[in-house]
Amino acid sequence: GRIQHQQRLLGSIVIFVDPKRNLIPKLRHWSNHRATGETVLHQLEGDDFTIISSSTDESGKPIHYRQPLSSRPDFIKLLGQGSGILKFNNRKGEAFIGFLNTIPDSRWFLVLMVKEDLLYAPYRKRFVLILSLVSAILFFFLLALFFWSRFQGKKKELEKKLESQRYLDTMQTIMVALGRDGCITMINRFGCNLLGYEEKELLGRSWGD
Repeated sequence: GRIQHQQRLLGSIVIFVDPKRNLIPKLRHWSNHRATGETVLHQLEGDDFTIISSSTDESGKPIHYRQPLSSRPDFIKLLGQGSGILKFNNRKGEAFIGFLNTIPDSRWFLVLMVKEDLLYAPYRKRFVLILSLVSAILFFFLLALFFWSRFQGKKKELEKKLESQRYLDTMQTIMVALGRDGCITMINRFGCNLLGYEEKELLGRSWGD
């Protein structure tokens, strides 16, 4: 006849994992743990989830508390997708950017979170540095443009003066310009030759002399 083997339960082994002793120490030594960021372990428990953090509260105890899943619609959305980026504020009102990733075939998921201001701090410093460099370049460019404009104005003024002087020098008559005090401010070459003086000797002298 057929021999039927009956299986009897001889015993059982129950494994109890204490998060404070077995999980939190591991979280503290993960490579992505920094003073500005943290990886937080979460466990789904029905309609709630439990947060197991490697950080400590004011009394020095690891943060471990339960929260309704309905209070985090962003968690519900990303848990359905399997992973994704989220933004949130902690209980102190500090802004964080996080990345949620589910652990396959389990009730656990991880959230890597970093303070938003610290995450963008290097980019802000670079922006300020670039803005300062652009401002400095713009300042020196405008300064160079200002002096170039003055140089061009002086150059045109000198060219006009030389052109007028050449015109006066070709005239065969004395051309003299006197100031209010009666002193010579301009005299052409014909006048210098006629009076027997160099131009520099006549400039500034009284016409009556």
